[in-house]
Amino acid sequence: MTKIIVGIIYLAALAAALYFAAGALGALAGRAGAARGRILRLSASLRKVSLLAVRFAVFVFKSADVKSASQSEKNSVFFKTGRFIVLTAGRGVLLAPVVLYSHFPSPLPGLSALSKPLAIFIGVFYIAVFLICSIVDAFSSRKGAGAVVLFAIFYVICAHTLALWQPMFYVAWMMFKWFFPALAVAVAAAVFWAAKTGRPVFSVAAQAAVVPSCAAFAVAASIFSMADKCAAGPEPSFVQYYVNFCDESAQLIPAKKIRETLGGKRVWQIRERYRAAAESGGRVYIGASNEISFSYDFDSGEIVTIGCGFFSLHKDAATGRLFFACPQDRAMLVFDEESMTQKKEYRYGRFGGPYWLEADEESRSLFAGFGETTHSRAIVYSLDGLEAKKLEPMREGYGGSIVETTMSPDGIVYFIYMFNGIYIGAYDIQSERLLRMRDMSVYPLGICIGPEGKTVFITAPYTSLNGGEIVELDPATLEDRARMKTPVGVRDIAAGSDGFLYVSNYLTGDIYRIDWAKRRIAGTVNVGRKIKRMEYDRERNFLTFASERGYARVDIAKWQSAGGDGRR
Repeated sequence: MTKIIVGIIYLAALAAALYFAAGALGALAGRAGAARGRILRLSASLRKVSLLAVRFAVFVFKSADVKSASQSEKNSVFFKTGRFIVLTAGRGVLLAPVVLYSHFPSPLPGLSALSKPLAIFIGVFYIAVFLICSIVDAFSSRKGAGAVVLFAIFYVICAHTLALWQPMFYVAWMMFKWFFPALAVAVAAAVFWAAKTGRPVFSVAAQAAVVPSCAAFAVAASIFSMADKCAAGPEPSFVQYYVNFCDESAQLIPAKKIRETLGGKRVWQIRERYRAAAESGGRVYIGASNEISFSYDFDSGEIVTIGCGFFSLHKDAATGRLFFACPQDRAMLVFDEESMTQKKEYRYGRFGGPYWLEADEESRSLFAGFGETTHSRAIVYSLDGLEAKKLEPMREGYGGSIVETTMSPDGIVYFIYMFNGIYIGAYDIQSERLLRMRDMSVYPLGICIGPEGKTVFITAPYTSLNGGEIVELDPATLEDRARMKTPVGVRDIAAGSDGFLYVSNYLTGDIYRIDWAKRRIAGTVNVGRKIKRMEYDRERNFLTFASERGYARVDIAKWQSAGGDGRR
């Protein structure tokens, strides 16, 4: 009996389960049917959208080659929209580098003709103009002369942007004199082709083959520079490399020691991001970008890493401290010279980073000149207390940068100021005040005090299509005293204790020995292009610098005794 009852309950439960399962399946089937209907409707909609997209893509391709489109297609909104996309994309590719490089130059770092807000404003304005040109081109029925006029407007915009940043013209003219004739031929042919055939895609391709932008100059300069930076030939005996990129066996710091201490990645960064070399107290300090710097002790052979990529340094003999200015790390580090341990760290955050350090022993003050910042362009510190004494805006207005400094024996810092105007200025560290500024019509990059401390010299990399200049200034008024023509590209300048001026050429890799009394180049040595931070070491009578061949020094006494040009 019990088994029968259990069986009945089992069958009832099974029947109930089957009933509910059937109901659930029915409901699921109903929902699936509804879902299937929705899927089918969605699929139909997607098919329609896909067909429209395909049709639009066809029109885009046809708009690039008007000859393949029928008259009815040419009158459709799809066709005109596709033509607008083609024209806008092509012109955007051509114009974008021009607008960007109006503020971010490459062949001569640290120089720009426009402040960032003005560059952005002009860039937005130009983009709006070329968009309007593309809309008119795409939706109007004008032919021939009308199309040529709009193409001409576009290239006037490009030319104007480049003209605002004059240095690139000089660099291009000196290094690639074929560029502008080739560009003129390509543009003229492309504009004529576009106007007559209505095939803008081929026109854009022809123009892009020459690329009317500053980017082409920078890339080409790098390629040509790489090809011969390690050209065969013996180095002059008076040029010695701390780190030699071309021949590791001919360097003062053992290559194996560098690899063991720093590791492969940092060794590569030191080569690719070279910046400065300075020698002091039996050590050499090698500075690269972004936390890649180190010191090497010639006696012990010890390498100590420095926690920033320094651009310049100052040694305070009274306290035995070393101050490292690290712009990209937005920091200044203070080290004890004897133990090479870090004692203090200044971090500036969004304020910017210091590039230049000048110190006055009488007032025990340190002048830190900053790169592009929103307000203050310099800070005066106490060398003893290590506290900031004064923030200096130097000039009212947004932006601005101190791009080079030098200091006279009487404690006056002379500086070059850019990005918010182009000025030469004089600042008295002892009284902590700006003495005078002078507006400049040229683009100065280097500045130094003369051999006797009674004159100021500046370098202008380009003042004509055929050359730059060295200009002598009166320290009291900052007015011109004398000028001398130089090859295009002169940058750093230093006054030696022998009475000569030493000037580096960033583009050619030459260092010139200048007899200023006779206004002539008395000697030349080639040390590799892209020379950075050439400084004169009065204690050792050396020139120290970094170039595409490595971190090096030039023994001036040996150079003079060797005679000749010193070319490879």
